Amino acid sequence: SPSWSPDGSALAYMTGPDGGWEVHVVNADGTANTRLTNDPHMDMHPAWSPDGTKIAFQHGAAPSADIYVMNADGTGVPINLTPGLPGATGPAWSPDGAKIAFASPQGSAEEIYVMNADGSSPVNLTNSDGRDSLPDWSPGGTHIAFSSDRDGEPQIYVMNADGTNQTRRSDLLGTNANASWSPDGTQIVFYSTRDGVSSKNIY
Repeated sequence: SPSWSPDGSALAYMTGPDGGWEVHVVNADGTANTRLTNDPHMDMHPAWSPDGTKIAFQHGAAPSADIYVMNADGTGVPINLTPGLPGATGPAWSPDGAKIAFASPQGSAEEIYVMNADGSSPVNLTNSDGRDSLPDWSPGGTHIAFSSDRDGEPQIYVMNADGTNQTRRSDLLGTNANASWSPDGTQIVFYSTRDGVSSKNIY
């Protein structure tokens, strides 16, 4: 689950050499690997803030996970942004750094939320009977891509940043998830198991 620093000099990622996932940062050439978290709970899916000063990450496993934020150099104490929404996963910063999108379970479903970067004012953007997860902001901040199985098999959807106009964009067999926008906002890359459940390919 690598995440580039905004200046391209480093990568945040998750690894579990000690039996539990932790967040590390490494220079883009592979040097100076640094462990940022050290906790009995799993720390996963790091996401770098656009200004490069913070890293948001998922602390713990669903359904008891929360979204935390910490200084990008690992100093200070990580802050829980979602204490009132247990099960929060997959943080994604808006391009201006003002918002964080994430997924959170609601009953038997899972919905996409957006909150202020300090954790205040969470807003539920989706309200389907399926699992809506893994949000990713468009470069201009006007749209959010996500994965949803609301129509059966997981597909890629796109919606306006306020949750309106939720539109299915993929129509492939199998699981289709982990959407990521191209820098110019014209294309979306994702993985699909359409070629077999044991085979994930990039589309």
